[in-house]
Amino acid sequence: MSNELNTENSIVTIIIEMSYKEDVKVIKEFIKEELGTFTVSKLSRFELFLNEDEQKATIIETFEDGDILDEIAEKLL
Repeated sequence: MSNELNTENSIVTIIIEMSYKEDVKVIKEFIKEELGTFTVSKLSRFELFLNEDEQKATIIETFEDGDILDEIAEKLL
């Protein structure tokens, strides 16, 4: 990957922000048991941040190229 800013590349980053109502223990169990089973090819980075005080979560996913969006949509539907 080039170190130059604003150059065209095929990397796609998806940021998902959400809130939750369940107890944080339930959320952590889901992350540990279920989230790892949702995999797609070309995933180069996956991070999940929990804000327990505000009951919010942020997921950051980075993929090698934009072609992956079709595969993600198919798995979600």
